[in-house]
Amino acid sequence: MKNLLIMRHAKSAYPADVADDFDRPLNKRGRKDVPHMADLLRSFGPTPECILSSPAARARETAEGMVSGLGAAAETLLFDERLYLADPETLTQVTGELPDSYGTILAIAHNPGLEQWVARLPSRISRYFLLSMLFPDKLNNGIPTFSVLRCVQGAQKTSSTHL
Repeated sequence: MKNLLIMRHAKSAYPADVADDFDRPLNKRGRKDVPHMADLLRSFGPTPECILSSPAARARETAEGMVSGLGAAAETLLFDERLYLADPETLTQVTGELPDSYGTILAIAHNPGLEQWVARLPSRISRYFLLSMLFPDKLNNGIPTFSVLRCVQGAQKTSSTHL
């Protein structure tokens, strides 16, 4: 894998009739933003050959929307239960189990593990925010909902783009 795209799921809802955090769906804004983020990612590239997601409802909706919006094959999408509220070690393990033949992987998961994982990425990997639909001024204060971070192995400099 040469590119790892790390995405925090789109904005989710807290409906009164949903008791379990795992089952929380996307809210109206989240559902509206997914096709736009897919368009931005498709325009900016690289296109993921594998989309790996937590199976929680909000991450699942985000991942399925990305597959649709990117025009990717259904086989591109993989769900792994270990990604739900995963810690950094689990995120490293799960993404590390994917075949090296993938040039680009999009991993969709949750905070706080996602932010902790990004903070621990090896210094040899250049880190920068690829896209942020929301709160581009807050990128230095963590990973806002529905942002994408691109990690490029072997890159020498860090740059950022906020759309």
